[in-house]
Amino acid sequence: MTFGHKATRTHRLAIVTLGAALAVSGALVSSPASAQFRPGTTASADCIRDGGVAARGTGRRPDTEQVPAAVARQVQREIAETASAYRISSSRTGARTTAAGPAINVPVWIHVIRGKHRGDRVIGRPAAAKMFAQLKYGFNGGQNPAMAASGITFLLRGIDFRSNDRWFHSAPMSAADREMKRDLHRGNGWALNIYVKGISSSFGTLLGYSRFPWQYRANRLLDGVTVNVDSLSGGRLRGYNYGDTVIHETGHWFGLLHTFEGFPDGCSGIGDGVGDTPAEAIPAAGCPLGRDTCDAAGTDPVTNFMDYGFDSCMNTFTPGQQARMKAAFLRYRYNVR
Repeated sequence: MTFGHKATRTHRLAIVTLGAALAVSGALVSSPASAQFRPGTTASADCIRDGGVAARGTGRRPDTEQVPAAVARQVQREIAETASAYRISSSRTGARTTAAGPAINVPVWIHVIRGKHRGDRVIGRPAAAKMFAQLKYGFNGGQNPAMAASGITFLLRGIDFRSNDRWFHSAPMSAADREMKRDLHRGNGWALNIYVKGISSSFGTLLGYSRFPWQYRANRLLDGVTVNVDSLSGGRLRGYNYGDTVIHETGHWFGLLHTFEGFPDGCSGIGDGVGDTPAEAIPAAGCPLGRDTCDAAGTDPVTNFMDYGFDSCMNTFTPGQQARMKAAFLRYRYNVR
């Protein structure tokens, strides 16, 4: 696993891990009779090892763990097959964009971990509920009038609290991190577990990390999204404390890659696998509107939720990203226990 460093600023680092879950609730989708495969089946799962996670932090270089090229190509084929089977497409209607396809309901459990050290931020139910509201608001196009709702609905199933200093300060994929998730994880493959805590890392301050949907089967109980408590609204991580980390990491949970995927040369290869996000060589810092780091058409998508810009800059999922999220969910999560 490669974690990067970025000078003088906090960044998202996509920590790629493998997911898991127990059995409880379900997502509601409507699929056409023409679908010719069983949701949840995948060839790529056999070639993915239980590795790292997708994250956000501070450091000297905007590096990130990349999805192996062979896995990215296989996932791209599987997602395209699923999109075709479920007739998932993207389009622009007037000033707003939308992704067609079935509506998806995702049950959500929020697990708030509390530390015991002086300075460890402690939040209560209102702050956790606000984070959930911001997640829904972002996916529904609330931050951008040109973005239509994604068709993904989040249903809050519960908020629980645990006092455990080891868990609070654990690093991604450490023994304490794995223990926490194995103890607290709820639901099936289509259930989103969000862990709110501090995050220790020798690579800088991480704002959050997630696992991709095609990794779920390898280690189901480790699936989910982890959010640094100081990245929540009003937290101490200036520029990244408006609450958008949970949206970014949930994008990874649904199968989105960074808009600069392929760094340090995000201009080449298949990039993030989405046709309507312009190629981007390197992550954005701050909000450099109009920046253009690749020769391909379009300026860098610095306002995209899957870039590394400030929370105040991020406000968009494209129709192609919405379509990819739906197709990836149906391929790797729906009806997977």
